[in-house]
Amino acid sequence: MKGFSQIVLLSTLCSFLVFSVNASFAQCDPTMPQEVPWVKIPVSQSKVETIPGSEIFPRMSFSFVYPGKIRTDFIVTNVKHNGGRVYLADWCYDQTIVDDPSVISERSTTKPFTVAAGDEISFFRELVWWNHFDDPLVYYALEDWEYQVVLEDAESGKQLATLDRITIAAQPEPGYPTITMKHPPAAVVHYTVPQQFDGRTVVLRFVSKASQPTYARFRRFDKMGIRFPEFRTQMDPSALLVAWKAGHWPPSAYEQKRHFVAYESGAFHIAPGVSSQPLELNVYSSQGKKVFSKIVRCGEHVPFVPPHSGMYQVELRENEQILSFTALQIAK
Repeated sequence: MKGFSQIVLLSTLCSFLVFSVNASFAQCDPTMPQEVPWVKIPVSQSKVETIPGSEIFPRMSFSFVYPGKIRTDFIVTNVKHNGGRVYLADWCYDQTIVDDPSVISERSTTKPFTVAAGDEISFFRELVWWNHFDDPLVYYALEDWEYQVVLEDAESGKQLATLDRITIAAQPEPGYPTITMKHPPAAVVHYTVPQQFDGRTVVLRFVSKASQPTYARFRRFDKMGIRFPEFRTQMDPSALLVAWKAGHWPPSAYEQKRHFVAYESGAFHIAPGVSSQPLELNVYSSQGKKVFSKIVRCGEHVPFVPPHSGMYQVELRENEQILSFTALQIAK
């Protein structure tokens, strides 16, 4: 995406928090984030919303950047044990760690907690990227990447279980990547503690791996997760998540359905013959904000003037089923 315009997906809320969260974390203890009773977030020029502390969690974002091409993030937040929050170790609001992925992985865990058989551990995690290419789903990396969330014995460091894993194959020529993941790109992962781990004191470790030494810039950013997963999965989805939900991932399915909506001469053109039923046309900005919605018919021409020039995600729905997902560059 030109100029990393989609970075707003991760940064908008956090930038709103600066004036209110900095005060709470001015004396940050990196070993245990303080509880935040609430924060105030401007949601428009005339409205400020109060978010209770129960909806605010520390998060870690593991980020690699190829300048001028792409930034990719693996995000973890909302770690819970039986519904209660689990703190992140070595976390400090606005902290940035720059090092090799293996070194950062050694520093990236929760604080220890003791589990019993049948307990539930959960966390929110997301894979997202922003690029300089015309299609928001295009990916680029010179090496394979793997992200894991693993359960470890806190005393011995022995790995007990892998709770989540995402692998992304190298894509040295920009294009659609090969991704292996059990859950959607943005998801709450649940794990039930088995009998053999009863009484153990454990930590979750967040692991980032590259298949070879990388020239990408790798960092860990410590920020706040505000209303995750609600915000990330519903209110402001990334292009990858939208495509996944639409059934257009892997890319072969995405390619098959792109042609249902086109844009030319100031109007969307709905392909004829797609359906005899009324359809819902939704248009999202590159930041995931819905900017246009209308009930349409196949073969219809729908005038549309974008708020600004840029990339837009266009979906066509029939009875809540997404028939078409299209990424279009539209000039104002």
